[in-house]
Amino acid sequence: MGSHATCSGAWVSGPEDVSGGIPEYFWGYNRMMTVDGLFAAGDAAGAEAKTEFDVILKAAGQQKINVIKAVRAITDLGLKEAKEMVDSAPKSIKEGVSESEANEIKTQLEEAGAEVELK
Repeated sequence: MGSHATCSGAWVSGPEDVSGGIPEYFWGYNRMMTVDGLFAAGDAAGAEAKTEFDVILKAAGQQKINVIKAVRAITDLGLKEAKEMVDSAPKSIKEGVSESEANEIKTQLEEAGAEVELK
């Protein structure tokens, strides 16, 4: 009998057989619209811009004292807390900040001699 289904004695093998009076271009349009819709949904999800960044101190570098001063200025921590933060690198300095603020903090730390990463 094969892989064809029967409906009231008629053989049906695909949408072309059941389209009746619907022109082929409608079938093609519907299929194309579905595929395009899937791609558009995927692009929209991947195109969302990141709005919050974490500033990660990866290493203090050679000028550790300058990095500690910069960390104190950025975080309002005391000397002891800032030194502990720098000593425990890699460490998050600021979390959930805007892109412009994250870039500004990164610049300050790099000018002090630190190695910094934005996530």
